[in-house]
Amino acid sequence: MAPKQKISASDILGVGGGKEPLLSDKPAELLVIGAGPGRTSTLSLKQALETLLGGKCYHMKEVLAQGCFQDWTDVAHGKPDWDKIFNGFNATTDWPACQYFEELMVKYPSAKVILSVRSADSWYKSASDTILGPGSPAYFKLLWIIPPLKKFQIMWAALFPKFWLGKPVAPITDKQAFIEAYEAWNEHVKRTVPANKLLIHQASEGWEPICKFLGKPVPDEPYPHVNDTAAMKAEFFKIRMAGRVMHIILLAVIAAGVYWCMR
Repeated sequence: MAPKQKISASDILGVGGGKEPLLSDKPAELLVIGAGPGRTSTLSLKQALETLLGGKCYHMKEVLAQGCFQDWTDVAHGKPDWDKIFNGFNATTDWPACQYFEELMVKYPSAKVILSVRSADSWYKSASDTILGPGSPAYFKLLWIIPPLKKFQIMWAALFPKFWLGKPVAPITDKQAFIEAYEAWNEHVKRTVPANKLLIHQASEGWEPICKFLGKPVPDEPYPHVNDTAAMKAEFFKIRMAGRVMHIILLAVIAAGVYWCMR
């Protein structure tokens, strides 16, 4: 089997562990735009596209590792710098880029679009257990004390409403609302992208549909399977522990200051 990969705590905390993008003086030219949201095997698709295209594929992993939260906050506020964001990349997948597939199709008209999918029920369970749950870096309240994660939370709060296509963002406990939002997003992509430029892909289908879509030979290796739920939850647990420890230290410092002031 292909080796598993995961997003590490150091990536998410913005303190190393991530790889720098390949820098180039040539403007970015995306060949593939991923329109599927997180937890639709987007990291597996990232690795597959890097194998097929011979370049770098942009993913939330890059956002976390590079700490480019302000760039995406600017995107959410209507001030994108796509050439800066995608410098050194020739494909995208996952949040936050997937939400801007329409804008990216205009910017990169030759690009093809891949909509990664899975069943709505399994998507909700995976997303609510990890990236959209209350213990995730996007929503865990005690992480405000860690500057990179505070910036990440500000970015996410600005970006995520776009996924809801004009409807109010529901709490993650509202399973039906999230399933409806997921299904509405997929239908929106299907309606928007011309059929000859769109591939709807499940990870279980493997290499063949993607290779046919992109005109590439099938690699002599298994299709990637990376970033399983258990590994991600373990990394999120480490980050929550870091947040709690920093709060304990802060409270201890405040208590000591109050004590010395009252002496």
